[in-house]
Amino acid sequence: MAFPPLTEENDEFWTAIFPTHIISLLTLYDLHIFARCCHITNRMVNHQLAIRPSLPLVLERFFNRDATPMFLQMLHSTGSILSGSGALAYFSRAFHQIRDLDIITTTEGAMPVAIFLQLWSYHLVPRTNQTLNSLSTNNLRNPNHIRPYIKPSILDVFDFQNPRGAEVQIIVSMHSPIGTVLEFHSTVVENIIEASRAISLYPRLTCQLNVNVPTNGRRIHDHIARRKYEQRGWRLIQSRIEMLRVPLELGKIRRVGDQHCWVQDFNNGLHTTHAAHTWAAWPIPRMVKLHYSNFRHDDMQHSYCVDAAILRWARCPLMHW
Repeated sequence: MAFPPLTEENDEFWTAIFPTHIISLLTLYDLHIFARCCHITNRMVNHQLAIRPSLPLVLERFFNRDATPMFLQMLHSTGSILSGSGALAYFSRAFHQIRDLDIITTTEGAMPVAIFLQLWSYHLVPRTNQTLNSLSTNNLRNPNHIRPYIKPSILDVFDFQNPRGAEVQIIVSMHSPIGTVLEFHSTVVENIIEASRAISLYPRLTCQLNVNVPTNGRRIHDHIARRKYEQRGWRLIQSRIEMLRVPLELGKIRRVGDQHCWVQDFNNGLHTTHAAHTWAAWPIPRMVKLHYSNFRHDDMQHSYCVDAAILRWARCPLMHW
């Protein structure tokens, strides 16, 4: 049997022999590759993403599908990002693996995020000596009760729960929320959802090769977290030889949203500044280290995360990025 060519006149034929329910089983990474085949597959993928977007499926257990625009507006107004298992599920589509939502915010954004959660019937489940007043900018600190979450950039962690038992964490970053993400234990969780788009920092590792590389942390909690994702299907890489073989872009200055990232634009008109954040990965024994530092500019609402090497090596002004 001779098939007709892939032209617009034959759209109906090709759409009929490739059922859309098959497309719905693909990950976003596979959809991206499939959409680049031709204009027909591109339209099929765009249609599938329109009728079955991932973000409402991430949020429905914690709010409802209709809450997506309000949730994104909250991220935009507070300079916050969604990370952790929720952002990973957006790309992997393993929605059943979402345990809680991790919202990383600034000191100024902590209280507005809490108010948003309260509007959806969430209440604070306090750790030691925590109250809602602890979320105010003047009362945030770096306490001992956030163990095992202690990272240099984390000021405090607040747990919220709704009557159905769904849990949301507000993680308050000392500088930029991206800085906290870059301090996570491994590449598999270095994905973010911001107001205008979803970004995977290491999509080929996470979505294509299904491998995970340790990035920071040698504490027991970090090892337990990596083992958890290993049990969910991401093979852990720790040898120097294997790290050199996978696309880690070692020693190269990376930027959030660069050509090595997988970016899904929401096309909602909301503008965010997180694309200016940069970092670089360097190999150390049994893991890689993601180096960054903070650079603040008066014209930006939130901090940049800039690799310290950039300050020494950059030949052009930092504002160029």
